[in-house]
Amino acid sequence: VRFLQKLKDDKLKILNYTVKGSVLFFIIKGTISTILILIGIFYIAK
Repeated sequence: VRFLQKLKDDKLKILNYTVKGSVLFFIIKGTISTILILIGIFYIAK
C-alpha cells in the first residue's frame, strides 16, 4: 500500500514538473517572439 502511495506521489511530482516546464517554455518562447518582433519593427522603422 505504501509503495502504491509513493508511486502516486511521484506521478504527481512528475506532472507538476511537466506543467512548470511547459509554462516556463511558453514564457521563454513568448519572450523570444516579442524580441524578434521588436527587432523587426525597429528595422522597418529605420
